[in-house]
Amino acid sequence: NQALRLFRKSCAGSDSLGCVSLGINSHHQGAVRLNHGELLATFQTGCNNGHLISCTHLGFKYQSGQGIAREYVKAAQLYRKGCAGGDARACSHLGVLHESGLGVTQDLAQARALYRQGCDAGNERACQFLTFMEKPKMEKPYLEKP
Repeated sequence: NQALRLFRKSCAGSDSLGCVSLGINSHHQGAVRLNHGELLATFQTGCNNGHLISCTHLGFKYQSGQGIAREYVKAAQLYRKGCAGGDARACSHLGVLHESGLGVTQDLAQARALYRQGCDAGNERACQFLTFMEKPKMEKPYLEKP
C-alpha cells in the first residue's frame, strides 16, 4: 500500500519520523506487517536518528523479549534516553525497572521520581504506578519478578 511505501522510503532515508511511523503502525495496528527483525531495525534507526519514541518502543521490545532476547540493561538504557528527552512513557517504564530491580539497581526513591516525572508529563500509567507505590501492601501486577 502507499503508506507502507512512503514510510519505508522515508525510514531508508534516515527520516526518524518515517521509521517510528512504520514501526508503530506495524506494532500496534498491524496494518503494516514487519517481521521482528525489520521492526527492531526500524525502531533502532528511529532511535539512532533522535526520535525518542522509537527508543521507548525498542526498550519495550528488549524488556518484554518480543522478537529478541530479554535484555533489561539495554531496555533501561533506551528508556533512560527516551525519558531524558521528555517521553513520559519511557519514564514510566524505567520506573518499573527501578522498582523491580531489573537491569538496574533496585531503587524505590528513583522509581518514585521517575513515576512522578512521567505522571507530571501526562502519562496516566505512571500516575497509577505512583499511587501503587504509596500503598506498599497493594499487589503490583505490572512488576516482573527478578
